[in-house]
Amino acid sequence: MTTSNSDLPALVPTCATQEIEACLDAAGRRRLFGFISGETGRSKTLTCRHYAASHADVTMIELPAAVNSAELVRLVAESLLGNDFGTQRANRAEIRKYLKSRRHTIIIDEANQLLHSANSRTIVKNLEFIRRDLYDLTGTAVVLIFTGYTLADLRHGSLSGFLEQFRGRIGFPLQIKGLRKRGEVEPIV
Repeated sequence: MTTSNSDLPALVPTCATQEIEACLDAAGRRRLFGFISGETGRSKTLTCRHYAASHADVTMIELPAAVNSAELVRLVAESLLGNDFGTQRANRAEIRKYLKSRRHTIIIDEANQLLHSANSRTIVKNLEFIRRDLYDLTGTAVVLIFTGYTLADLRHGSLSGFLEQFRGRIGFPLQIKGLRKRGEVEPIV
């Protein structure tokens, strides 16, 4: 997604936006796998949009509802390279080639959509593409943004064994708490 900061609504600095920016900075600088989670309305998406708009080496991808593996790979190819190369295999190869040749950070917003498939094979394929193709094979920083999920949520359920390998790569987990401090609410209103 390429947007200039002037096209975005103003971002009001809060404790949460500062924590998100610090997570994104650390992930990019150290090529980490990041995980940001928090309640709706904590400015996760807007902060990431501003961050991506002001950093040429950052691509933000906002996932559609219940994305399948072919859509995910195509969406990443189009977001990074501006092109769909026709097949998943071709898209994956072009994505890896591109990412291996440069330092980059990928932010994937609405990552919950990766977990909303009735088919557990689709969930595994989506997460494996992110883990293996984007992160492991290219050394690219990847930050997943979740609403309503925590790392603890990923430890339970039918995919917990697979997700252990996935969770083990998370180098910067950030759980944003709900609005609780008066000093955080006042700048917004």
